[in-house]
Amino acid sequence: MLTLDQLFDQDAAESKPRVSGKWFEIRLTPDLATGELLNIGVGFIRARTREFYFRLLDSAAPFGCLYGPKGKEQYGFLLAVAREALAAHGPSASISPQITFGQRRFAQGNSVEEILDSMYRAVVTLARRVDITAETLTPMERHAPRSTETIRKRIRRAFRANDPKGFTSYWRDAPVIVPADDRSRPIDMQIWQDEGLFTPRCFATIVSTCYRDRHYRAAFLNTAYHDLTIARAFIKAGRGKGAIFILRPDAGDLLEKIDDEIDNTTWALAKKFNITPHVEQSIERLKERAMEFAM
Repeated sequence: MLTLDQLFDQDAAESKPRVSGKWFEIRLTPDLATGELLNIGVGFIRARTREFYFRLLDSAAPFGCLYGPKGKEQYGFLLAVAREALAAHGPSASISPQITFGQRRFAQGNSVEEILDSMYRAVVTLARRVDITAETLTPMERHAPRSTETIRKRIRRAFRANDPKGFTSYWRDAPVIVPADDRSRPIDMQIWQDEGLFTPRCFATIVSTCYRDRHYRAAFLNTAYHDLTIARAFIKAGRGKGAIFILRPDAGDLLEKIDDEIDNTTWALAKKFNITPHVEQSIERLKERAMEFAM
């Protein structure tokens, strides 16, 4: 029979938080000259296992409120880069001089998600602006931008809706790790299907060129080119099919220049590496092409 002291000890053990570790802010400095710091997310390193978890702003909408449409596009791009780098390399990632980490402090709770949500609500005040913005935008302004991050999310939703149980066998949310140059290399592939008895291995990445600033267009196209060539070297020609899915603007004064940039990338991929380009002006059409490719 349990004594009274043992019962109290048992209750205390059951109520004790199951997860502990160190948390910290993930910060953005919009202007390095002024040194202003904005909390854009939180990170958590679990005790003992040293596993890393994080949560970043889901939308760049608050930056549109602070810095206008151009700022929203610029910092949206930086958020996407930071998310990919943190997922691949953790807080040791060298992302940008504008991204820094706060001091690590002790935290504990019943789950990692509980800790992240609590800290996120407490310190990422910009997240509150997302809800306010969504309520005040006009119907036309609520349409998602044609950014790389947005079209990837939309295509992922289509894959999931079409194949709820099996889509994770060929859709990748995190970078794929492949052996290259005598070391492991993370590559950004949204579609990566391992070779099976009746299923040839396939790989593909999805990018948008709907940016006015050529640096953003070049960043996505160059990264896609680099990662696809690594994937092709790993898989080897003839053993699988590779593709790049590109969203281009349907109009605008930069259209000719953007088409030239796309052609420079896709020509080399198709000619040298046998990787098929799919270039569309419609997100819906690009989504259909991606699904046809992976299914």
